[in-house]
Amino acid sequence: MSVSWYFWPFFIFYRFVGLPLLLSLFFTLGFWFSSKIRRGMKLRMEANHRQPPNWLGKKRPIWLHASSGEFEYAKSVLREIKQRAPLTPILVTYFSPTYQKNIANTPEVDWDEPLPLDTTAACRQFLRRFNPQVCLISRTDLWPEMLYQCGKRNLPVYLFSATFSGKKARGIFSRLLARLLLPLVSEIFCVSEDDRSEILHLLPQASVTAAGDTRYDQVLFRLSHKKDLKEELKPADPLRTMVGGSTWPEDEKVLLPALAPFIKDHGLHLILAPHEPTTEHLKSLTSQLKDLGLTSCRYSEADHYPEGHVLIIDQVGILADLYSWGRMAFVGGSFKGSVHSVMEPLGSGAVTLVGPDHQNNREALEFKHKELGTNLHMVQVCATRDEMARVIDLLLESRDQIPQWSERIVDGVANKSGASHAFVTALFTKTQLAPD
Repeated sequence: MSVSWYFWPFFIFYRFVGLPLLLSLFFTLGFWFSSKIRRGMKLRMEANHRQPPNWLGKKRPIWLHASSGEFEYAKSVLREIKQRAPLTPILVTYFSPTYQKNIANTPEVDWDEPLPLDTTAACRQFLRRFNPQVCLISRTDLWPEMLYQCGKRNLPVYLFSATFSGKKARGIFSRLLARLLLPLVSEIFCVSEDDRSEILHLLPQASVTAAGDTRYDQVLFRLSHKKDLKEELKPADPLRTMVGGSTWPEDEKVLLPALAPFIKDHGLHLILAPHEPTTEHLKSLTSQLKDLGLTSCRYSEADHYPEGHVLIIDQVGILADLYSWGRMAFVGGSFKGSVHSVMEPLGSGAVTLVGPDHQNNREALEFKHKELGTNLHMVQVCATRDEMARVIDLLLESRDQIPQWSERIVDGVANKSGASHAFVTALFTKTQLAPD
């Protein structure tokens, strides 16, 4: 464990001042005002009373940590590991309880529990109890005390699908934390050469490999293992079908007025999946559509697709599969502040529209520069209602070219796959891990 001299004043301050202050706020204000924090504390208390796994003390697990949604980058990695070492237990920790059920229901996960609070005693107890062979961290979530304790035990720590380019990563605070904590990581597997250059600029001695983004592997796996949908609701013509995914009211105020003339006069089919299909949101959507002269039906209630209706998805967990029903897509959040994932519609071969707020999404930034035709890209940015209407008009006029464009989009996503295999191959090569 080789760290710079200025790590030690930071670590002493963190251990004896910063963390106690953070935990005080966590247990007082956070506990009373945040249901997520209360649930996280409950899960941490329950972890101490659960019946331990039967392999504990007999086999050393592979430990993977994903803060929350970062687990999506880990799923394909876990499948690769299980293919090589099916009898080796996999332990997964998380910080936020949001993804706990998702993690627990993943077949490759043998045991899951919250990451212990970053105190010396809790970290030591956790590492003594599970005695893992290696620690794998998905993308981010580096905790100083846990990394320090891993180093004291000579436990190798690998960071994968890491990103360090972009505006956020170039911030002063982010760069300072990187200089302080990345030396505690054995090796970094980042997404791109730009990320690798940024890391080496900060830490010239770091061991860094540009291995790609494991999320692409998960998206392609997910699309090849579709959930059962109500096929009787599928519009007959995918070339005239748009799927609006993870939309918020801010998105819908732009999207729906832009699409209304095409739905009424040009036979456009719209499938709308709000990000939060609450009763209030669904009622508001129905009312807004009615004001625009549009009729609608809900996925859970319909038994066939009525022409001219907007199909509102009031069920969660099926959006990734629904994207394949159309060759046009809109991804929500892009008029609210930060766009949701564009990987799924792109993987389905859909020309994907986003609003102006997409700078948070690396794939949107990359694919918006991949041209399909004149004034049209794989990810098309529409900053206003009029721009969106213009793009829809262009797509409907160019329907005969959409199948060819769709193939190019799918190929563009497929060319990004393979990062999980590359990372796990390197992992088994660089460590003493061996197939069962």
